[in-house]
Amino acid sequence: MNLVAVLIVRNEAANLPGCLSSLGGIVDGVHVHDTGSTDATVDLARSLGATVSAGQWRDDFAAARNAAVQAALRAAAPTAVQAAGQADVRAAVRAAAPTAVQAAVQADVRAAAPDDVRAAAPADVRAAAPADVRAAAPADVRAAVPAAVQADVRAAVPADVRAAVQADLRAAVQAAGRPEWVLSIDADDRAEGDPRRLRAILASARSDALLVPIDNRHDELPYTHHTPRLFRPGRVHWEGRVHERLVPEDGVWPAVPREALHLVHHGYADAETRRRKAVRNAAIGEEMLEQLTGEADRDLAATTLLDLGRSYVGAGRAQEAVNAFEHLRERTRPGDRQWVLGTDALARLLLGAGHDDVVVFLARELREHGTERQYCDWLEAQALAQLGHADEAWRLLSGVKHVVDPAGREYPPAHLAELKRLLGELVAVRGQRPDRPAPRAG
Repeated sequence: MNLVAVLIVRNEAANLPGCLSSLGGIVDGVHVHDTGSTDATVDLARSLGATVSAGQWRDDFAAARNAAVQAALRAAAPTAVQAAGQADVRAAVRAAAPTAVQAAVQADVRAAAPDDVRAAAPADVRAAAPADVRAAAPADVRAAVPAAVQADVRAAVPADVRAAVQADLRAAVQAAGRPEWVLSIDADDRAEGDPRRLRAILASARSDALLVPIDNRHDELPYTHHTPRLFRPGRVHWEGRVHERLVPEDGVWPAVPREALHLVHHGYADAETRRRKAVRNAAIGEEMLEQLTGEADRDLAATTLLDLGRSYVGAGRAQEAVNAFEHLRERTRPGDRQWVLGTDALARLLLGAGHDDVVVFLARELREHGTERQYCDWLEAQALAQLGHADEAWRLLSGVKHVVDPAGREYPPAHLAELKRLLGELVAVRGQRPDRPAPRAG
């Protein structure tokens, strides 16, 4: 079971040591794909034992990740390993072919090839010249042997022997490091888990990708979500210039238990760095949106608007984010996944901006169209509390046991408990009983 971690990086010298150190014992190797670093990232990656490739940044995260995976696959089967495998093949074929057959083949080859060609041929080629061995001989030597003699040589080695040797070669190359699984990880991530348990899960997995729990610690309200970060190379690939995703999705991918593997995403402590990255992503999204026309691009346009709105939020461009989310709601049917995600993002943005009456309306819309009730209650309760309806807010919030938003992000129980405590105190101060029935709409 070969598992390699693959990263795309640019100027990540500060984050890379912590990330690569956390991977020790979890993966068999690390491949770093650099997209134009001007700091010590590349030299640092090599010094820490990673293989490194270089590529150009083309404003496309999916293209960079796909290129990184391909580079990792190439790096895992170096020429030296292939040469060693060929040597094993030559030895196995010579051992499998009877001495009499070898002698007959030698005679045929000597008779068919001119003296100067025979002199140029390596001794091991003259000794046994089946197809697998001829691949190691110079092209001019192979060309000098007539097709009839080549056929005799192939016939001299039984088919089952050739098949077994070829299988051994493939196994040798694979065992030397070609990854069966890829862990996609970023430089600002840290990996934690139980390597033995993870290997057992990968060995028995039937899916082409697995969801990995990720703890996000860079937001004001930390959360945990599950996203596909473990996958079989060649079975799935990345799509999406911004907020890239693995495709094709084969139903619902199973999740790796947290104890086996989870990632901690620290993000960037510097607010200006986060803003610059969001501005970059917004520019890519704007360009993509301009290129999309017609009904054929309807789904892609909805995804692009969602990503664009999120990038505007990160860039501090709140009104443009509102416009993007509203445009998304207009282009999709209520209840569709992109409509739900866009409506939720809009509600969260407006909650922070103090547009609480609109948030109440959006929360009720989400509930009406099938969004998880406890989440909708949590969202509406906050807006109601800010509007001064503490009793009704408490009525909603008291029944909430956990908070998971439509994107699958799980919020810490401690934050829910704190919100309940504050709201309970507010109700008590106003002389209202927490268990007092209150009217509820929606």
